[in-house]
Amino acid sequence: MFDAITTGNFGGFDVWLDEAPDSMFHLTSNLGALDHPLSEIGLDDWVIEAGGLERRIRVFRLPDELTCREFSTELEVPLTAKGDNPLWVSVFTEDGFQAWSSPMFLYREDDWPR
Repeated sequence: MFDAITTGNFGGFDVWLDEAPDSMFHLTSNLGALDHPLSEIGLDDWVIEAGGLERRIRVFRLPDELTCREFSTELEVPLTAKGDNPLWVSVFTEDGFQAWSSPMFLYREDDWPR
């Protein structure tokens, strides 16, 4: 049995389990429940949506070996026609924690582009 509470941030834990062929995973909380064969836990999340500001319970298996340490992407970001445009970068680590960059400010003048 595991008992925890969070007041609005991320809370979680890693657990290593010995798996028998008929092992079951049971999770019960005041927000919902999950019951599945332990062998079906994969890298994709099982999710219980718990309402509010993206509140949810997620269950997933971490990879046996970390093979990816980099990520890059390109995307278009709509900017206001004039003035400051603060942008942040946010990433999630494999264990679910979130990191944020400092804001980057892009500034547009009236006659942009020149």
